[in-house]
Amino acid sequence: WRTPPLWGLGRAADFQGGRAFYLHDGRATTLDEAIQFHGGEAAGSRTAYNALSAQEQAQLITFLNSL
Repeated sequence: WRTPPLWGLGRAADFQGGRAFYLHDGRATTLDEAIQFHGGEAAGSRTAYNALSAQEQAQLITFLNSL
């Protein structure tokens, strides 16, 4: 699967009928879900994300949505 760029991530819902869908099959409806569903090569990133405090996770999601 082609990994799309993160630029414009915060506007995903604007281009998907008012609701954001993530991953190649749209099964994740939040960025947190998209991160949690990743394994394999992305398992290290998921582990690092899960090690963050709730506040740090929220800050990261806010940053991603600002792109």
